[in-house]
Amino acid sequence: MSIKRNEQDVPYIELGEEFKIYVQADEYTDPKLLAKAAAEINETPERVQESLAELRELLKQEPDLHIPLEDDKFLRKFLRACKYDVQKTYQMIQFAYRMKINGKEYYENTPNPSSIRHVFDEGMIWYMPERDADGAAVCVVEVGKKWNTSKVSIIELIAAIRFSVEAALLDPETQLHGMKVIFDTEGLSMAQIAQNTPKHACMILDWAQKACPFRLRGVHVVNNSMLFNILFAIFKPFISKELRDVIFFHNKDWKSLAKHVNPSCLRPKYGGSLAGPEYEGRLLGDFLQLYDKYFDKRSLSPILIPNLNPAGCLVPVKVRRRTSRLSIAAKVNQMSFELDVDPPSAEVLEVARQELRETPEVRAAAILELRKLLQAATDLSFPDDDDFLVAFLRPSHFYVDSALKLMRNLAEFLKTHSDIKNVLPVDLKDEICNYNLVTVLTNRDQRGRRMVVVHMGEIWDPKAVSEDKIFAILYTIHKLAVMEQTTQINGAVVLYDFEGLGMKQVKGMSPGGTKRLLSFIQEAAPLRIKGVHFVKEPMLFNMVWALMKPFVNDKLKKRMYFHGSDMKKLHAHVNADCLPANYGGTLPALNYGSKDWYPTMEKHSDFIKKFNSAGFK
Repeated sequence: MSIKRNEQDVPYIELGEEFKIYVQADEYTDPKLLAKAAAEINETPERVQESLAELRELLKQEPDLHIPLEDDKFLRKFLRACKYDVQKTYQMIQFAYRMKINGKEYYENTPNPSSIRHVFDEGMIWYMPERDADGAAVCVVEVGKKWNTSKVSIIELIAAIRFSVEAALLDPETQLHGMKVIFDTEGLSMAQIAQNTPKHACMILDWAQKACPFRLRGVHVVNNSMLFNILFAIFKPFISKELRDVIFFHNKDWKSLAKHVNPSCLRPKYGGSLAGPEYEGRLLGDFLQLYDKYFDKRSLSPILIPNLNPAGCLVPVKVRRRTSRLSIAAKVNQMSFELDVDPPSAEVLEVARQELRETPEVRAAAILELRKLLQAATDLSFPDDDDFLVAFLRPSHFYVDSALKLMRNLAEFLKTHSDIKNVLPVDLKDEICNYNLVTVLTNRDQRGRRMVVVHMGEIWDPKAVSEDKIFAILYTIHKLAVMEQTTQINGAVVLYDFEGLGMKQVKGMSPGGTKRLLSFIQEAAPLRIKGVHFVKEPMLFNMVWALMKPFVNDKLKKRMYFHGSDMKKLHAHVNADCLPANYGGTLPALNYGSKDWYPTMEKHSDFIKKFNSAGFK
């Protein structure tokens, strides 16, 4: 067994007379393959040329993105994975860039196969020399007893898997037929499980599901013991439904595996009949090293990513209208700890008309209809005065059925979390006045939105103020925000400050508490949350995000922004002249906090009691 080259100087691994492993880079011309490509991935000569031209135009809009634009093979690899849907292809490439920016530790020290040569020597990754009956390539990854964690880190293993898959994808036939991966967990121990943190699980699954241009035809787990359940529990929250549908668990039931992978291409140890010799791991390493230059040149190589949205994609800078909203912010007294309960100005009402469909006629008709529906809903008990109903109609854009659903969602939420239903400011006085964890800024941003800062880093002592109490404070503040008609229309922005976050704070958070907060924001809060900004978050924040991510829906995800210590990124969303110096703003550093707002909370206890009366009868 050795590496040789054919007449065209293409390298291959020779496994005796019958078997060779090599990368076939030429485009397929077989009529059967062309017909399959047309039927399964919408590939026709006309579609190929149109899609390449359209994709190039989109990518040219990203001048800071280094892509081999003139390399048809490179672009077609992504197009095939997305069935020639150009927009999805564009998004996949964008996401791949996002991963290289946000996950530098997974890329910086592993630029090519040579950088992780020792991983292949362990023999953990190899390909069957025969394709499956449907043409799919079959890759085996042994993550049990063969994985010596003292020699191979999880980051190095992830890189090795990535290079092995990307090398296979140089072959157009593999791009068409797809791949099947067998994960052999024989001999799995806690040593391997301990390497797989939620952060790493999230990374490898994000890559496989959103960034890698391959058609994944099946993931087959074999030799899985009870201990594997612990490992799978780490990965499960990050697995999409699409991927979940092609994951199969066989343990040692080779007949089960044979239903998905033809035994003729499987080694005998997996119940197959493939008689070819097994090859050493070092051979695959030697082989992939020959493609170092490809990975160096064709890797997605960003220089500067100026505008990174929460999903990680590049977005063009949008010029926002700065007419009436600038004056809205200017009218607020910067050191006033009173609610803005005045009727909305003409400027704000114009925003309501444009964004919420609100006109006097629409408002009056919607109030009447919602009141009737509420009266007919015999299980609900909500105040039905005009102002209270409008508070639910505005976030529902005056669609009455949606407003009633929002009310019902709130009732369901309060039924599930009955402990916070009747909370009053006096019940939280100690936490509000003595710990300064939630601060409502006295000024609005440039778009007239209320701003709230939540301190979840070093200054938070979970033993003194539990996660439950923080939620109760936020829930109480939201009730006060509902009183402000200007806030009902313009919405609110939340800044989560994680400066100094440590394990003490991470341990103070729970999946249940995170789910409760996000369920309320996304399903039950009569408030327009226009942006959630995470600032000063250290690497440890990845554990917090791992708790949050499974519960974040697409709508909220698009409004989440991760800035770290780069306040200029925050200023792209909230003007510096609206922020205190703590966040790179031009206003004085914060010298006030929630205790300064407490008298206002107590002052409006009657409205809070009124809100508390809402729910099921």
